[in-house]
Amino acid sequence: ALVDGSRPLYGPSSGIGFPMYYRYPPVTYILLWPLSLMPLARAGFIWMLGAWAAAVGAVILTIRTAGLRFSRNAIVGACACMLAYVVLAIRYGNVQPYLIAMILVALVLSETHPVASASLLALAITFKIWPLFFAPWFLRRNRRMVLVWLIPAMLFLWLVPLFVWSPSRYLDLIAQWYHSELQSA
Repeated sequence: ALVDGSRPLYGPSSGIGFPMYYRYPPVTYILLWPLSLMPLARAGFIWMLGAWAAAVGAVILTIRTAGLRFSRNAIVGACACMLAYVVLAIRYGNVQPYLIAMILVALVLSETHPVASASLLALAITFKIWPLFFAPWFLRRNRRMVLVWLIPAMLFLWLVPLFVWSPSRYLDLIAQWYHSELQSA
């Protein structure tokens, strides 16, 4: 439907079922488009492999950057606490592991790499609004540049679809998404 325009991408006529519980804005279709070119099993495998790589990479970066040290009991305890979330991530295959990894890396890089931090936060916010709740972390003086760079990063992400769709098509998709959100709320 995205490519041929045969039906709406959101709402009861989308063919996905209604209400859709995972409704992402139109910009995310472009970000996830490469996966749609693959067979479903391969795309699912790559998606989950990417989620694990993002999560592990974020944790390793955090441990190295912060110079953290853990006892064996602390590692076992943390793994036990995370087990339920790992099972849910595998079961549903949703975007949450990516978002958590992006937020963690954005927090870790906030003082040294504000543009990268803002870009990751903008990408996480594009998928879900709740990463915005981490904004107070960036109010500290040496982290404020992240908030400054967050504005152009969000604008860039949300304007990229204009290179793919006409302004009227893009506005129509945003309207479909917005109405779908209101209908299920």
